[in-house]
Amino acid sequence: MKALGWSVLALGGLFLIGLLAGVLFFLYALLLDGPWVLFFWATGSLLFLVLIIKLLTRGALDDKAQMNLAAMIWELFGGAFGWTWIILAVASLVLFVKALLFGGLWSDFFVCLLASAGCKWFTRYSMLAKERAMFKENLVEKGLTKEEARRILIARAREIIERRKPPA
Repeated sequence: MKALGWSVLALGGLFLIGLLAGVLFFLYALLLDGPWVLFFWATGSLLFLVLIIKLLTRGALDDKAQMNLAAMIWELFGGAFGWTWIILAVASLVLFVKALLFGGLWSDFFVCLLASAGCKWFTRYSMLAKERAMFKENLVEKGLTKEEARRILIARAREIIERRKPPA
């Protein structure tokens, strides 16, 4: 178990380094007309690292620890996409000024703005997923199984959706 914790921690560190590399490769390709292949390799590597972390921990952790790990991974994604969103928003401002005043390409601005909006959406999604994982972790901590916690979460989500529907 102790070796598993260190390997997952090491993979998490690699994930953060890969995320920084992915953002830098994106900005390099967008701002300096570098190759997009580097960005796609970095993004694919990040998804592969998450898959490896999930597979390493699948059989080794109990239900509560798996929910805790899921919350940590979603927190990591939320923070990573949040910082990426901020960096891309600043880059969008720079590209807007460059296009408006210095004859830069408007397409670069719109691509960066679209990527920034996508990162904002992923940030929000990952924060909601983290809240779901923490809710399920609390239920598992109280003695329920993962499946029972999932059913309760789905019932609660349906209840919220029903309350938000406007009256006919």
